[in-house]
Amino acid sequence: FTIAEVLNRLQFFSAVASACKLIPTETGAAWLWPTVDETAVAGMLLAENAVSPTVDVTFGSVTLNAFKFTSGIVPVSFEILGDTQIDIVAFLMDIFAKRLGRVENTYFTAGSGSGQPQGILGVAASGFVLPTGNTTTLTYAGLVQLYQSVDAIYRSAPGAAFMMNDLTLLAIKNLADPTNARPLWLPDILPPPPGSPQHGTLFGKPCWVNPDFPVMAANEIG
Repeated sequence: FTIAEVLNRLQFFSAVASACKLIPTETGAAWLWPTVDETAVAGMLLAENAVSPTVDVTFGSVTLNAFKFTSGIVPVSFEILGDTQIDIVAFLMDIFAKRLGRVENTYFTAGSGSGQPQGILGVAASGFVLPTGNTTTLTYAGLVQLYQSVDAIYRSAPGAAFMMNDLTLLAIKNLADPTNARPLWLPDILPPPPGSPQHGTLFGKPCWVNPDFPVMAANEIG
């Protein structure tokens, strides 16, 4: 089997890899990825004969380093390969994918960025902080505030989604619109492809369950 097949399978076991766009590279060299924040920049209205001014784009950059992950070496005897009644190669591919998916997800979520990947939690900003006393509970109003705290252009983008611990999703599933008693979380309209995770939606956006996100507690980001 090929590494491409394993990488395709591991997305089912890594919430971050499943939610993100994977970009294969030719080598393991670091990438310098350009960044730009245009949320406050707009075009302008000019008179018919007016000269258009020069407006620079302010670029930043992020270095994407290469890191090595392994599932570990799994010895398989010729007897097992010859005698087993199942597809042992496919069976092992699933094991490798699970191992790699779990370790990747841990670092992609909570990695320090020093000698390891920079996890998304380490650079996440607080969109909305619930009032004191809501350490292990969620509120309808708080979720609305959180959703609205994201720039309208970003939250309306096709790729916008929620990511959370499974216990957080459980709390959300128990919440309803206080006016209409309508559940906030709704199941997927169409069943997902076989083997892929089910999302459901919150405010129309997919919900990704990430086991490496913290459980709800005081001073936690989730």
